Amino acid sequence: MFDIGFIFSNGWRATKEHYWVFLGVMMAFLGFQVPLGVLNTLFPFGEDNGLGDIVGLFINPMLTVGWMFIGLQAYRRQPVAFADLFIGFTQYWRMLGVTLLGLGALMILGVACAVPVFIFAVYAYSNSSDVGELAELLFVVLWGLPTLALLLFVGTRISYAPILTFVTNTPVMGSLILSWRKTRPVWGRLLLLNFLLFLIAVASIVLLFLPLFFFFLPLLVGVVGVVCGLLLNEDGEQASNPADDHQSPENPAFPQPMNG
Repeated sequence: MFDIGFIFSNGWRATKEHYWVFLGVMMAFLGFQVPLGVLNTLFPFGEDNGLGDIVGLFINPMLTVGWMFIGLQAYRRQPVAFADLFIGFTQYWRMLGVTLLGLGALMILGVACAVPVFIFAVYAYSNSSDVGELAELLFVVLWGLPTLALLLFVGTRISYAPILTFVTNTPVMGSLILSWRKTRPVWGRLLLLNFLLFLIAVASIVLLFLPLFFFFLPLLVGVVGVVCGLLLNEDGEQASNPADDHQSPENPAFPQPMNG
């Protein structure tokens, strides 16, 4: 039942029940970004990049898996603990491998889409008398917008690969296939959900940032947790019954929360 209303209502329910844990993990997640920003300032690689981005690549994916797992536990009505923010580190190399695989796939796709633009730009500058600036701009827009849409589509389809792989113990090389398969019937609604979350985030920022921290970020944990549960084929009845057999500690596909 991948319904937008169902997702928001259950996400809001989870947020109200575990508000302080959700808020705490997101504040901690943002707190880890402060030293990364300092590293970017001290050791820049360009205008927008630096050493902090490299270090973040080896930390942030595990923390992201952690807060998503917390949201999933809340949706399942299972124990929620702040320490689970770090649970992704228990499968560190697998999570890093999945993240690098996904980023590599998007980079290859982006480069492949940029090749025609590069070829056209070279042709345009070498034949400036034949191709006007308006034609160049028109080509970039007509090619750039579909490319952006394609990247958003593919990014949405593989964005849940780390958490799905973590929960199901899927091998790294099969992680993107798993996410692609799980999101196949609902990718349109996922895109709509992401757009609605984006609008809520923008509205929160406009309202002097406070709602962003104290409303949107905790809600994001709850909503994403519901999405994870639905992608794992767990409906509302399963989520409300934590004693279900498939959630036993003996089954490694459903890791238990860390004690903290």
